[in-house]
Amino acid sequence: LAVRGRGAKTGKKGAGQKVAKRPPRAGTFQYFLRGQHSGAEEQDFKVERVRKQRLAPYDKMLKAFNYGGALDAALVTCNPEVVASVLHELALRDSMGIALAGR
Repeated sequence: LAVRGRGAKTGKKGAGQKVAKRPPRAGTFQYFLRGQHSGAEEQDFKVERVRKQRLAPYDKMLKAFNYGGALDAALVTCNPEVVASVLHELALRDSMGIALAGR
């Protein structure tokens, strides 16, 4: 039976040598947290988040073919440009009669 021992290390750990810190193992919580506490540096490029613009209530109703509700929502805004644009859209869709029916 032959037993092999480890070879002698060439350099001993002295007071002047620093031991390199091991990177965290994948799948651990420390691995998940790596880099979260470091801030952006001066030369780093920050990407702005672009929020998706929400549709106005009258646009949602036009999208759902609810023409009477779209006209009501446009009139509630009291904005003449919005009212004119909704009326123009209703005219383009030939749905002015549907929007005005029952009034």
